[in-house]
Amino acid sequence: MTGDEWWWAQRARQLQFGQLDAVRKQAETWRNGLAGATALVGAVLVVKGKDDFTRLDTPYAVGVPLVLGFALLLLLTATALAVYAAAGEPGDRFTLNGETLRAWTEVEIEDAWRSIERARALTGIGITLIVAATVTAWFAPVKAPETPLVRVHAEGVQVCGKLLQQEGSLLRVGEADRYQIIPLTGPVTVEKVQAC
Repeated sequence: MTGDEWWWAQRARQLQFGQLDAVRKQAETWRNGLAGATALVGAVLVVKGKDDFTRLDTPYAVGVPLVLGFALLLLLTATALAVYAAAGEPGDRFTLNGETLRAWTEVEIEDAWRSIERARALTGIGITLIVAATVTAWFAPVKAPETPLVRVHAEGVQVCGKLLQQEGSLLRVGEADRYQIIPLTGPVTVEKVQAC
């Protein structure tokens, strides 16, 4: 064995003892990146989106907040997984001997990698859902304004229904398919009512 080969063999032998530390360091970096990405997405998309979902049409007014809530849950879960990968299981205990330590280290490395992979996937899904919900909120139709019910008194005529239109000297009151046109030529009283 040459000097170089011996050195690389020793280096590889030493690295196996630092694998868990390397994985934990990667998990910490991922956790910090996850927190930054979540804050950035929240600041840029949610703040720039619509701030009142109640003005959206009913399915969107319910769906958008639900999707945002689910995305938040995914991002919180991803953060918890990244923290777990960086810190390990609280209260881990083992008998300190070489064989037990080696087995525990191998399990910890595998668990940490699995947690990092899940955190990456959940972060991607969570950010995608936030973007989708925000874009949906931007372009979703808003609720049609409620048409008020009115009672109109004009020159011996009394009509009750929805105020559909006022155009020039005419009022249109009733339903879209069945309405009356009332000229505004004399004294007219219009009062808002709860029912006809």
